[in-house]
Amino acid sequence: MLTGQIPDSTRGGVSTPDDDVRELFLLMPRLVGRAKRTPPPAQLAGLDLAPRHLNLFALMIFDGRRP
Repeated sequence: MLTGQIPDSTRGGVSTPDDDVRELFLLMPRLVGRAKRTPPPAQLAGLDLAPRHLNLFALMIFDGRRP
């Protein structure tokens, strides 16, 4: 277990990296569920794309081209 203390301004206290990872584990299913329910942009609506295609486009936008 990690013992480093990191200030947490959102809760007014101190959290450990383990606390932060636990919080992300609880948050991620909600974010993924919402992303799956989000309709594709109007420019892509007629292309009949599956969610996996939209994930690929998001990765390309956020990470850019790799050499």
